[in-house]
Amino acid sequence: MLVPGEYTSWPTGVEKDVDEGQKGFNTYGDHPFVLARLEDKTYIGLFLKNSNAKVLKYIKEPKGKSVINFRMIGGVIDIFAFMGTTVEEVLQEYHKVVGHPFLPPLWAFGFHQGSSGYTSDKLARESVEKYRNMSIPLEALWIDESYMQNYRPFTLDKENFGNLRILASDLAQKKQRIGISIHPGIPTTDEKGNPYSYYESLVKEGGYIKTLKTTDKYKDVLIGEHLPGKCAYIDFSSPDGARFWLEGLKTLTDITSYQSIQFNYNEITQM
Repeated sequence: MLVPGEYTSWPTGVEKDVDEGQKGFNTYGDHPFVLARLEDKTYIGLFLKNSNAKVLKYIKEPKGKSVINFRMIGGVIDIFAFMGTTVEEVLQEYHKVVGHPFLPPLWAFGFHQGSSGYTSDKLARESVEKYRNMSIPLEALWIDESYMQNYRPFTLDKENFGNLRILASDLAQKKQRIGISIHPGIPTTDEKGNPYSYYESLVKEGGYIKTLKTTDKYKDVLIGEHLPGKCAYIDFSSPDGARFWLEGLKTLTDITSYQSIQFNYNEITQM
């Protein structure tokens, strides 16, 4: 429940304590949506579609009246108001704007195990076997970015995860799944410092996020820093970006046989 105060919303990718209406906090993510019940017992939902740093100010006035004020430092200002006699009606209208969730497969509701400590497919297999020996149900095993070749998306560390496809096949026979983590940031170079082939393809296809501050080296490609070094970002709203992403995932399927993926560091603020 929202108490009167000012709430900062600025997705820097660094998790902070919950803002109690005192301002000055950043957030791990940003989704400025407010749901309120009106005096006539109907409901309203307010959604501010803006990615810039912003403040929501909630003022509670006499006689049960309230004021909600959004302030932002810039960007596109799209404000949506959804009216309904029930909460469900408001949320249905809201999802027409932001999209509808997909129904997860049944196995996704089961018990999952994941760790960044799986530095090889051997350790991952041992973890599964321990669950089996202790008769603990396990629907899926998740492997963090350690399976990649020096944190490069769409690659496999063949030295430590060369048997990952075999592990996935063995788990599938027992109706268990393999999930992997992936970073959508595309590094500009490979581990030897040469141009990374996927970066070259992304730039050639034009499916990257652009910047107005062009440089001689990267032209209009927006560049940030992450685990593998300097990275470009996929524009998922672009058909070229979506096509590039799909082709990369197909390659990853061939070399890992994963059944599900987890997006890590998929916000620019986190890279």
